[in-house]
Amino acid sequence: LRPVTSPFAVTNGAAVLRLDTFNPGAPGSSFLGSEIATRTFYPVGAGIAFEARVQPPMAPVPQPRGLVASVFTYTIRDVGNGVLEQDEIDWEILTSLNLAEGPTPAPQPTTQLWTNVYGNEFLGAGSPVQGAASQTAQLGQWNTYRIEWYPNRVRWLFNGRVVMDRTDRVPNDAMNLRMNFWAPGSEWQQAFSADLQPAGSIAQNRTFQYLVDWAMVTRLPGFADADQDGDGRFTVDDLFRVSAAPRDTNSDGQTNADDQRAVELAHRATEIAGMAFPRPLTLV
Repeated sequence: LRPVTSPFAVTNGAAVLRLDTFNPGAPGSSFLGSEIATRTFYPVGAGIAFEARVQPPMAPVPQPRGLVASVFTYTIRDVGNGVLEQDEIDWEILTSLNLAEGPTPAPQPTTQLWTNVYGNEFLGAGSPVQGAASQTAQLGQWNTYRIEWYPNRVRWLFNGRVVMDRTDRVPNDAMNLRMNFWAPGSEWQQAFSADLQPAGSIAQNRTFQYLVDWAMVTRLPGFADADQDGDGRFTVDDLFRVSAAPRDTNSDGQTNADDQRAVELAHRATEIAGMAFPRPLTLV
């Protein structure tokens, strides 16, 4: 990836994350990708959401297979004797999955999504899930990717709809929000493409772009706190209860109108999803 001191371009109000096939530091042997990250690492608290509106790579030219654009949270720590463990929650867009076979020169985009999570784990593959979204194709379009992290569960939302809900692996260390754009090696077969190779000279360089419109981090009410009546759903009944008996549902140390708004947001997200506890992606 580029050094942290490297500036990045802003085009029409969007940050441009570049991937160049020519890396002056290692010509012909590696790519030069990009990453941006928040300086703050956020603890889970009662719940927290990480969200970004991004345009995964397709423009300005049809992208090859072998690229990865992501929205994710991350932290890593040394647990002693040089052993590293990480917490991480990923949205990853793989062009190798999202470019189905189609007429030359532009492959036809599909609707594949890739999620992953690490919970106090040694560096490695994590626990990925690949599946199909019901929405339109992601490549070359603006879409909103959201991660909701609670102490006992993680939810992934695509354009406001919950597509994954997991309780089997949940991080617990404070993490920051990151977006990056890179090309993996052959050890990640689902993302790798032998057709995409590093360039040996600047004249052979190809540049691809991943655009970021905005990103934000939002405190959430605890999953149990938003479900005021304990029926396993976020409904209007929960709104009535928090109005009648206010309590600090957003964990800010105060009891006020913001607590009702927090429950309203939780209710609205579930209403959009159309389900109380959403189904997972279809495994393939």
